Amino acid sequence: MKPAPVAHTPKFELGWEPVDASNLVTLPHPWPTLLAKGFDPFLYSRVERFWTAVVNDGKTEFLHDPIVLLGENFLQDRMLETASVETGDFSGSRWTAACRELRNEFLHIPPLLFETIATLGNRPDATRETSILNVQEHLPYPWGVCDAALHALGCSYGLFLHVEERLRSATDHILLHGCGCDHVVAGVEEVAGPFPLLRDTPAQKHKAAKEWLDHFLGQLYLIFVVGMPFRMNPEDLQSTKVVLLRS
Repeated sequence: MKPAPVAHTPKFELGWEPVDASNLVTLPHPWPTLLAKGFDPFLYSRVERFWTAVVNDGKTEFLHDPIVLLGENFLQDRMLETASVETGDFSGSRWTAACRELRNEFLHIPPLLFETIATLGNRPDATRETSILNVQEHLPYPWGVCDAALHALGCSYGLFLHVEERLRSATDHILLHGCGCDHVVAGVEEVAGPFPLLRDTPAQKHKAAKEWLDHFLGQLYLIFVVGMPFRMNPEDLQSTKVVLLRS
């Protein structure tokens, strides 16, 4: 009896070459200044490789400003001040305090991530789900940058659970953020136990920062250059969403 034929698995060939580390493109200001001030050289190299790929792809017009903003944000010593909103059983001040503690805990992650989370927890009617596009006037940075930061957090599973546990333990609420860029501050009264925290070691925190940064850069490219996920939604093609991607 002949063995059953093995199903053919198609091979997918990459349409691009890895970034050549010997021919990197210099990052725009203020990145050289940041490096001179002692910025982590490994994380710097991740951004440098990303920027080289952007230049090679001819997409600098879309990503120059977000990369400059990221460098400027790393130069910040602390988070921006966020107004606190107290509503019902949710405390915006405790939510913000938890975000400040997270910022101090992860100094290799730019403040913009925790500033975004703090702001979304203190926007009007934060426990009502809505698109991040509908609350742009309350965001600390352009919506695409804030959205990329949140998507990157969701892709960094250990860091995501760690952040959610800090928020839960402080406020009994967590931040839910979907692929379609909808978000809501949700109560977690039914959660039986805590989410797992990362090990409190410099190596673990540095690894989490690297994972978040890699995903953040990738999300910037998807949002500002490729226009995903909006281009997959027919109803968005006639709206302002695609236009806003370029602004």
